[in-house]
Amino acid sequence: MAADVLPPFAGLVEGFTLLSELGRGGFGQVWKATGPGGFPVAMKYVRLDQRAAQLEIRSLELMREIRHPYLLGLFGAWHREGWLVVAMELADGTLWQRHKQLVAAGEPGIPRDDLLQRMDEAARGLDHLNALGIQHRDVKPQNLLLVGGSVKVADFGLAKVLENSLGNNTGAMTPAYAAPEFLEGKTSPRSDQYALGITYYQLRTGKLPFTGNVAQVLEGHRRRPPDLSLLPLAADRAALERALAKDPAARWPSCTAFVAALRGETAAHPSQLEEPSGTYNLADEALPLAPTVSAMSVRDVALPRSSKTKARRAEAKPPNLFFRLAGALTQIDGRLVTGVLGLLLVSLAIWFAYWFATAPPEEIVGIATDSSELLPATRRTPVRNEFTNSVGMVLVPIRAGEFEMGPADGEAGSLEDEKPRHRVVIEKPFFMSVYEVTNAEWVNVMRGHVDIPETSKPAHPVQGIEPQFARRFCKLLSERPDEKMAGRTYRLPTEEEWEYACRAGSRTAFHFGDSLSAGQANILGSEPYGHAPKLAYPGRTTPVGSYPPNAWGLFDMHGNVAEWCAGSYNPNAYKADSTPPKDGQGRTVVYNPVARGGNYAVGGQFCRSAFRGFYYPGLTDHAGRGFRVVCVVDPAREASP
Repeated sequence: MAADVLPPFAGLVEGFTLLSELGRGGFGQVWKATGPGGFPVAMKYVRLDQRAAQLEIRSLELMREIRHPYLLGLFGAWHREGWLVVAMELADGTLWQRHKQLVAAGEPGIPRDDLLQRMDEAARGLDHLNALGIQHRDVKPQNLLLVGGSVKVADFGLAKVLENSLGNNTGAMTPAYAAPEFLEGKTSPRSDQYALGITYYQLRTGKLPFTGNVAQVLEGHRRRPPDLSLLPLAADRAALERALAKDPAARWPSCTAFVAALRGETAAHPSQLEEPSGTYNLADEALPLAPTVSAMSVRDVALPRSSKTKARRAEAKPPNLFFRLAGALTQIDGRLVTGVLGLLLVSLAIWFAYWFATAPPEEIVGIATDSSELLPATRRTPVRNEFTNSVGMVLVPIRAGEFEMGPADGEAGSLEDEKPRHRVVIEKPFFMSVYEVTNAEWVNVMRGHVDIPETSKPAHPVQGIEPQFARRFCKLLSERPDEKMAGRTYRLPTEEEWEYACRAGSRTAFHFGDSLSAGQANILGSEPYGHAPKLAYPGRTTPVGSYPPNAWGLFDMHGNVAEWCAGSYNPNAYKADSTPPKDGQGRTVVYNPVARGGNYAVGGQFCRSAFRGFYYPGLTDHAGRGFRVVCVVDPAREASP
C-alpha cells in the first residue's frame, strides 16, 4: 500500500508515523513506521475490545521490560479506538525467508556454520527467557528474525496476545514444533529447546521430522522417534536425538548446550537443568533499592525470587487443552479416536485449520523491505569474543586504538575542563558491559555485603550509588568463582576508556551526530541539543537498552544515568600544567570521580561525549548516577579482544 493511502488507525499513537504496509492477515495489519526520534519500528494492529486489550497490555508491558541482545525489542503497547497497537523493533527478514531465498538461488540453504551462529543467538535469547521462568511456546523459523545480521527471537510476548484474541487454548504453539509435554498440558524449561531442534532440522534439510496430517504429526511428537536420516553429519543426528527426547529431563540442560553439541563443543551425556525457583511479578513487589532511588517508577519483569517472597509467576500457566470432555468420541480422517488424546487431536486440528486461515503470511512479521533503510543505531551485530558473565551481563570487546578526546572546536556548550581536544592512545584492549549495571545485577552481587532490600525495577540502571560502592561491586564480581576461573577482573573505566568507547569512532558531540533529543536518549526533553526538537520525556530512569546503541553496541552512553569513572576529577587534566587545584589553605582539592554521559534529569549539553560531570567532596546525594563496568581478561585464560 502506498504511503499516501493510510488506514483509519494512522495517528492513533502520538509520535509514530506510518510509512508503508508490510502485510495483513485475519488478526490485523503490520506497518513499517518511524517512532520518536526517527528510528524505524514495526507497528502491529490487532482488533481487540478494551477489556481484553488492557489484560494483554499488562502482559506485553512485562515483556517490554525484558531486554536482551537476541530478543526482539518491544517499544510499547496501547489500546486506541478498538485497536491493540504494538510497536516493536523492525527486522530485515526471517530466518525462514533467508533459507528460501538461498534455495531459490540454487543453494542448499543457509551454510551450516552461519546457521549454527544464528542458532546460538536464538538459544541465548531463549535461555534468558527460560531463566526468568518464561517459555516462548512458539519457536519456529518464522519467529527468528534477522536484525542487522544477527537473529532475534520474536513474538515471545505477542504470541499469548494473539492466542487469546483468537479465542483458543493452544498456548499459541504451532503443532509442527510442539514439544510432547505441551500435548499433555504441561511445560518445561526445555520445551523451547525441542522446538529449536525441529527448527534446526528444518533449516538444514528443508523438511520437518514429523509429517502427515495433524493427527499423525501430533502422534509423532508423542510416540515416534524422529527420522533424522536426512542429516549427513553424525554429530547433528546425535545432538538432535537428545534435543528431541520425549522426556524433557533427557534433553540438553539448555538451548545453548544443545547448540554447543551441534558444534562439537559439548559431550553428549545426561545433565540436569536446575528449575527456576520462581519469578517476581515486580509490580507487586515494589521495594526501593535505596532512599535516593525510591522515586523511580515501578518496573515489571521477572527475577529469581526468594522463598519468602509472595509473588505471582510471570510465566503463563500451561494451556488447558482438554476442557471437560476427556471421554469424548471423535473422528479424524474417517477414523474414530477416543479419550483425552482424541479430544486433543480434534482441538488442535480445528485450531490448526483456523491458524492457516487467519495467520498472516510469514513476510509481515515486522520486516523491512530494504535493509539499507534501517538506521545503523538500531542494530546490534554480535561481536567476536563477546561474552555473558556469571550474573548475565553482556560484555563486548573494545580494541586498542587512538582517538581525539575532548570537544571539537566550536562545539556548543563545551566547557573549559574538557579542553583542549587532544590525541589519546588506548594501549590495551578491554571488555565493556553493553548496558549500565542494573538493579538486578546490583542486588545479585551485593546481597549480603550491603544492607539493601529486593529491588522493584530490575532492568533499570542502579542509581544513587556512591563511587566506593561501585568499586566494591567490581571487586566482589571479580572474586566470584566463575569469574576467577575465567581470569576476569572487573573495574570502573578510566575517563579515557569511557570516552573512547562512547565515541565509537565518532568525532561529533554525540556518537550519532551533533543533535540530541529525548527520542534518541533518556534526557531532559525540554532541553535538546543542536537542531533537535523538544519532546516529551520520562523524567526518571528507563530500562537499560531502551534507546539505540552506538556503533560498538553500547547502550545508554548518553543519558539515563551518569556513569562513574575511575580516579578523581581534575579540572586541569587536559592542560599543559595538569596540577590539580588547591584550596584556600594550599591543600590539593580532592574531588569525587567523574561521572560521564549525563542522565535523565539534564539537557543535551550535559550528555555530550566530552562532558565531564564532577561533584564536590562531601556530596552524598548521588541520584541519577550509576555505572557500567569494564573487564580485563587474563590472556592465559581467555582470548583478549
